[in-house]
Amino acid sequence: MLTEPAGTWSLAGRDMPPAEVLAADKHVDAAARDLKAAGAEGTLEQLRARAVPRLLSGRPLYTLLPGQDDGLPGQDDGAAAAAETTGMAPRTDPAETTAAGRAGQVRGPSPGRAAPRPGQGRAG
Repeated sequence: MLTEPAGTWSLAGRDMPPAEVLAADKHVDAAARDLKAAGAEGTLEQLRARAVPRLLSGRPLYTLLPGQDDGLPGQDDGAAAAAETTGMAPRTDPAETTAAGRAGQVRGPSPGRAAPRPGQGRAG
């Protein structure tokens, strides 16, 4: 990871299989479009940039919607990004990599189902 002049961080992957990168790019793009359709503020480019850390750390996408929190009390996106470096929880539910899974992430947890918080793995 690198610190950028704007005070943000950058994350890059190298030497990855092209098909995997193309699939990941389509997944991030679809997540950004789902967020935009659900009312998230920002351009598609901004939403892609906000979705990537959440997808990588297992945090739900719906936390990017107005009025939602990301489970990190009192922290803005910059502080949340710093917190991610110390406790990434990998996503273990393959269903959440589908469009239906993304929709669930964007809309929020189903009634009666609590959303996982950062650092909490998924019960199997």
